Formats: sequence, structure tokens, C-alpha cells
Amino acid sequence: PPGPYREELPYHLINFLDPRERFSAMDFRERTEEVIRGVDERGNTPVVVGGSRLYILALIQGIFEGPEADEELREKLRNVPGDKLHERLEGVDPESAEKIHPNDTKRVVRALEVYELTGKPISQLKEEAEPLPFRFKKIGLNRPRKDLYRRINGRVDEMMEEGLLEEVNSLVEEGFCPDWGAWNTIGYKELYQHLTGDKKFSEAVEDIKTNTRHLAKYQQNWMEKLDDIQLEEINKLNPAKLREKIVN
Repeated sequence: PPGPYREELPYHLINFLDPRERFSAMDFRERTEEVIRGVDERGNTPVVVGGSRLYILALIQGIFEGPEADEELREKLRNVPGDKLHERLEGVDPESAEKIHPNDTKRVVRALEVYELTGKPISQLKEEAEPLPFRFKKIGLNRPRKDLYRRINGRVDEMMEEGLLEEVNSLVEEGFCPDWGAWNTIGYKELYQHLTGDKKFSEAVEDIKTNTRHLAKYQQNWMEKLDDIQLEEINKLNPAKLREKIVN
């Protein structure tokens, strides 16, 4: 969030990682539990704000701490043709195979890796995971898609004006590469491709807008299917009324 908001309200887990660091959903869950307990002990109500599906599910449904990566096994699995790999998953974990697209090689490989290392399907391990011991009130803010996309495009232009290209350039000068935890952040990779000569500046900016819109569409579709969620149409109430309704 922009500076003025952070000065007005206490934010947590913002600007606390180095771009080189990797930060898993399990890491997020553990750090967030500490923050939630701290806010609660001070007599306040913590509000978790965000749209990342995996990270939100880690809080409200739980996440299992799977085995560490076995690079030798992963490499062996990656050498199997995609259709055969998915067929293998169907044989040992049909529930996961139904949810994971055959082209999503990364998740197929991870599911098979977990099965090979634990002897249990990853779907079973996920069912055994425990949610955090809190009662969550889930509220989703919906906005008409056309308006949402217009705001996303404007926000990207604003980020460029505020120096996103310069930020990415400074990372490149420090050795920015796929090993960094921030590598797949929307905005970073596209501008990296511009700075290394693979894309025109205008193409990189348009790609940031397109990829952000795709992510927002995915997040919105997922949110609308979430159990026990209170959906609010953000364009039907003014901000003060909407805030009052949510707080109540």
C-alpha cells in the first residue's frame, strides 16, 4: 500500500523480505499467526487483506508441511512426457490429478514427488492439514470487471511513474535472476525482459497490465466460489458505508 495509508494504519508483513529470499505459504502462515496473536493481545481485531489464493487457504484451511525437494527425483520426473506424467498421477492420486491441469508440470511433479517420498497422496496430506485456531469472517469485495481492469491499467501506469523501472534496474545491477524469491513477481520479470533487450518498453508495460488482469480474474473467480464468504459489490455503496457494513 502507498505511504500515506501505512502512516495512518499499522501494517504488518510489508517490506520485510529481501528480494533474494524465498518465502513459502508455510512461512507466511507461521509469521501471520504470530502477528494475529500480537494484534489480538493488544485488544485489536486483525484484518488479513490480500488476494493470493494459496496464502489465504494456508490460513483458513491449513497447509501441510511436505517433504523437502528432492532435486534428483524432480529431474527424473521432468524427463517424463507431460501426458505420461499426468497418467502416473491419476494412478496414485486421482483427486489431485482431477484438480491439476496436465500442462501444469510444476504441480504434477510436486504431487508425484510427495507421493514418492511419503507414500501418501498429496490430496490426503492436505486433508489432514489443520487451519489456524481462529474464527475467520470472510468478506470479498467485488467490482465490475470493466471497472476493475480500468483501475488495474491506471495503477500500472502510476507504478511506472513512481519508479518501478528504476527499481527493477537496481535489482538487475545486483544480479537479479530466477534464483531470487521475487523473480516471478508481476512487473519485475516483464521489465527485466525490457532491460535485457528482449522487449520494447511499451510491450513490457502492456504485459504487466495483461498479466495483472489475468491474475485478478483468477482471484475473483476463486473468491466467488469460497465457502461462507460474504460478497460485497464495492460499486453499490460509498466507501464510508461499505466500511461501516464490514466493521459491523
